[in-house]
Amino acid sequence: MKRIIGLPMLAVLFGLFGCSEGLDTANVAQENGGVSQDGVVAKRSAYPQPPSTNSAEACLWNGSEGMEFVNTGFTGVNAGLWYNYDDMAVGGFSRIIWPIPIASPDDAGFAKVLSDRYGSITGTAELEKYSSDKGFVGVGFIMAEDSVDGQVPRIVDISDWGGLCVTYSAERNMGLLLGKGNDDILRAQLEPSQGLVEKCIAWSEFENVSSNISTSNDELAKEISFVRFLLESDSVISVNFMIAAVGKYSAGACIVNSSINLSSSSESSGLVTSSSSEEMAKPSFRGVYDLWYGPDGAYRVNTELFDETETGGYWFPIEDTHPDQASRIIWPVPKGDAYDSESLAPIVDYCGGICGTLKFVDKGFAGVGFSIVSRQDDGLMKKGDIRDWDGLCVTYSSDMEIYVVMNSAEYDNPDSLMSMPMVVLPLTRDVTTKCAKWSDFAFGTGSGDPSQVSSLLFVSIGSTERSDFNIVGLGKY
Repeated sequence: MKRIIGLPMLAVLFGLFGCSEGLDTANVAQENGGVSQDGVVAKRSAYPQPPSTNSAEACLWNGSEGMEFVNTGFTGVNAGLWYNYDDMAVGGFSRIIWPIPIASPDDAGFAKVLSDRYGSITGTAELEKYSSDKGFVGVGFIMAEDSVDGQVPRIVDISDWGGLCVTYSAERNMGLLLGKGNDDILRAQLEPSQGLVEKCIAWSEFENVSSNISTSNDELAKEISFVRFLLESDSVISVNFMIAAVGKYSAGACIVNSSINLSSSSESSGLVTSSSSEEMAKPSFRGVYDLWYGPDGAYRVNTELFDETETGGYWFPIEDTHPDQASRIIWPVPKGDAYDSESLAPIVDYCGGICGTLKFVDKGFAGVGFSIVSRQDDGLMKKGDIRDWDGLCVTYSSDMEIYVVMNSAEYDNPDSLMSMPMVVLPLTRDVTTKCAKWSDFAFGTGSGDPSQVSSLLFVSIGSTERSDFNIVGLGKY
């Protein structure tokens, strides 16, 4: 796998670009279109069409062939590197939900993980601008990297490509942009399409959005650093998208497998976390998960202390917001089932654990927890004795520290919760197991009393941050 150089900087760099065109919901008209032998509609325009060819040179990237890097034709260890970006650096809360968990979506290889599975880069753009001008996310690739410091994409001449052909699907308009350095200079629009279409756009069909409006598009194409795909909106929406192939201006350059799975959001396999329930090997010593293991589809933690109400052990959300405030927790799928509107069972089914995103717009905490003995409709909980556990092991991933709180009150009182005995799980993007003895749960100069515990809570503290988390398994120490 090619190594990453300066990618965090690239993500910020591309995330700062302005967005000049909104989304609309117009249906795709297949005017002057045709269907290729593989079932992909070739989207035509009023301009003269490029010659049809299947040459390997014209196809720059084909997801159905499991290509990891775009074959830009330029040298450099990261030439053709795919990256993804969002609006977080400018105050937005937009993100891309991938259909399968990815070890690190900022690493080289995420495009191959997706294309190996789906024959494309596919995901759901969740757009929420918050304090940014517009909500936006996208993916893109660099042409080459600087041969001197390896930190910035190099400017190269791609004018001889004649334009670009893209095979894609998207529920809303998707921008196709080419840039020089930090700036977009050419822009075109990919119209909505529920099925895969190929759209070929000559350089002359792009809009000049550079600072030098008098320069011809062919001249601008001689100084290109990157190509990127952009989804944006003023409103809070979700948009499914798929990019299956990219080629030079040559219709049919990439033969796309027509059996590509178009249901990018249909699989229930989890948020972007460091390892999926499918991919993470179950340990040979299953005693590590003798309390709860999400991939088994268990909805409650088996504390073995439930009373006659059988309401103990079920996961529930906890946060210090007031009823008139928006929740800090964004779930990957709606919570609630036929029996309980607050049930997190759909989350367990989707994630193979408890996963979600914590979104902080002001200082506070949020997370999840479970009761030891029972939890009534009014929140009242009985206390239980869990001394014989000796402590707790947690298998998890999180972008922020997680505080595991030993609550001894009959209620989860947000005002006093963070003064309870607790231990801290360090942030980690890799699924990790951490264990702590009950004597490690401390507050002030004292320690917790595991004989009087009503609930165990897993919360993070933030102010303006956003954090993805996933709790996979729990075991006795």
